[in-house]
Amino acid sequence: PQTLFLAGWVAVVFFSNLFHGNIADATEKFVIYGKFALVFLLFLYVIDSEERFKGVAVTLTALSTILAVQGIYQTINGIGWAGQTLGWLGRIRWVGLWDGPDVLSLLFVIAIPFVMEFLVGPFPWPYRILATVSAPLLLTGLFLGASRGAWISLFGVVLFYSARRLGRAGILVGLLVVAALIVVAPSRLSQLDVHADSDNARSSRYRISMWAEAQEMLRYNPLFGIGKGQFVAYTHKLIAHNTFLEHMGETGLIGLFFSVGLVYLSFKSLAVVRALGGAGALHSWEQAMSASVVSPDALVTRISREPS
Repeated sequence: PQTLFLAGWVAVVFFSNLFHGNIADATEKFVIYGKFALVFLLFLYVIDSEERFKGVAVTLTALSTILAVQGIYQTINGIGWAGQTLGWLGRIRWVGLWDGPDVLSLLFVIAIPFVMEFLVGPFPWPYRILATVSAPLLLTGLFLGASRGAWISLFGVVLFYSARRLGRAGILVGLLVVAALIVVAPSRLSQLDVHADSDNARSSRYRISMWAEAQEMLRYNPLFGIGKGQFVAYTHKLIAHNTFLEHMGETGLIGLFFSVGLVYLSFKSLAVVRALGGAGALHSWEQAMSASVVSPDALVTRISREPS
C-alpha cells in the first residue's frame, strides 16, 4: 500500500503544478520527488531481513551523531564541515536535505528512539556503547539547533516510547524525563509570546500568519492546491514550517490524502509487526520505529523536503 500511496503522492506533486499551467515546475518537482520515490523503493527491496534493518538503524544513529558533532564544530568555529555558515540566530545546520536547523533537529529526533532501544533492548554491548556515546551528542545537537518544533516532537517521542515500553507506569516515567528535558532545553523554547518585540516573537507571528495563508490556498484551490513548491511564491515571505499545512496549501485535499495516508500506513504496518507478538529484537525494532514515526511528520518530511 505504501508504494501505491507514494506513487499517488508523486503524481499529485506533478499535477498540482500542471493544473495551474506550470509545466516547467511540474516537470522539475516530478523529477525531484521521483528520485525520493526511487530511494524509498531501493530501501523497500534491499532491506529484506532483520540483519539489514539492523545495519540501517546503526548507520542512521551513527550518521546522525556525526552530524551532531559537526554542529558542535560549527558552533565553535562559525562555519561547518561543508563550508556552511550558522543559520538564523546562530543555530546549527547541514547541507542538502538538512540545510536548516529545524529539519536537522528533526533528524536527531528520529534517531533518538533507536538510541533508547539500544540502551534498554535485547542488544549486545557494542550497541549499548554506540547509544551511550550518541545520546548526549544528539541532545547537544538538538540544543544547538534550538528548534522548538523538534523539542516538542522529542517530548512526544519520549512519552510514547515510555508508555509503549512500561505501560501506565511508563507515562509517569516519560513525564519525569520530559520535565528534565525542559530544564535543559534552549531558552528559545519558552519564548512563545507572539506580542513581544523580539526575533522569536516575530517568528511565531509569521508562522501563524503562514498557517492562515495555507488555509486560504486550500479555500481557493481545494483539489490540487497552488502547486508543490509554490508556498513562498504565494506568500512572498516564508514557508509554512508545518508539513501538514504546507501539503494542504500546495497540493490540496488530494495531496493531503496521500501524504497523511503514508503516515497512517506506516503505523498500520508496524501494528502488524506488533500483532505477531513475542519478544526479542523484532519486537524491539517495532517499538523504536513506532516512536520514530511519532515524531510529527517524520515520514512525510523525508519525502517532502527539497534541498535548497
